[in-house]
Amino acid sequence: MSAQLPLSARLALWFTAWVDDRASLDEARDAVVGDGAAHDVVGLPGRAEPVPLILALGLLRTEGGTRAALALPVPGDPLGLSGP
Repeated sequence: MSAQLPLSARLALWFTAWVDDRASLDEARDAVVGDGAAHDVVGLPGRAEPVPLILALGLLRTEGGTRAALALPVPGDPLGLSGP
């Protein structure tokens, strides 16, 4: 039995695959969403409202996004996390 990747991991992997032209936008969206409902993205620069995932991916790429990274620290070990 294999465990399903967390949504954040799927997003990082598939966004990077799409911007590297290793997957289509539809493939990336479908792989991130899976069998779940549509997903919205919040906190995008210049956007006060949530943006549908497929539009958010396009906006991130248009703004120069070339990769997505993921840090999965364990409790008490925040190595790799950025912040203040």
